[in-house]
Amino acid sequence: MSRRTDDFDRSARLTRDVCEYAESDGADLEFANTMLGSMLEQASRERQGDYPPEGHDYPGQSR
Repeated sequence: MSRRTDDFDRSARLTRDVCEYAESDGADLEFANTMLGSMLEQASRERQGDYPPEGHDYPGQSR
């Protein structure tokens, strides 16, 4: 699996987990909202080509 595919898979699982957490009793909805908001912002920047920022690419990309 490529690093980008692996990253996408992890992001999808994280998003699913945060949504499930937000629906649970006693969930901290501010935390869940912050997490989902950051995931949406990252996705938007990836589409625009602004993410990852210069110098912050995927670990071990040169290997």
